Amino acid sequence: MNRELAAMITLAHRLVASGIHGTLSTLFAARGSTYRTLGAMMVSLPGTHAGGISGGCLEEHVARAGARATQDVPAVMLRFSTHPDSDDDAPILGCGGSIDVLVERGWTRQQAYAICSVAVDLKLSELVDVPNIVVSAFLPLDIFG
Repeated sequence: MNRELAAMITLAHRLVASGIHGTLSTLFAARGSTYRTLGAMMVSLPGTHAGGISGGCLEEHVARAGARATQDVPAVMLRFSTHPDSDDDAPILGCGGSIDVLVERGWTRQQAYAICSVAVDLKLSELVDVPNIVVSAFLPLDIFG
């Protein structure tokens, strides 16, 4: 696991513990060249973020615009492209492609832990009494280093 994912988990835990509703942004669709692969994620609130959905030029804009756009709805789709007339104040991508970013807001404690659960390796530990099984979650220690 990389440091970026560890930072996302840490920020998500801080947001849940404080009761502040942050946003989870996911690179949902891409056309042409992009800096990140589909599924790239970012946990954020205006002024701070962990993870990333682009090469670094969109993250703060997505944090601010996503927080504003999701005040009254649980999710929005933001679109960015290389076309200079694509949106009023949206940064323009330099990679030659365009992306759609799904921004979700307002996690419950259970939702935040579900998001963080992507960081662990799940393994069947015991298969004795079908359908009852034991599943173990392994969290690599190197994310804390």
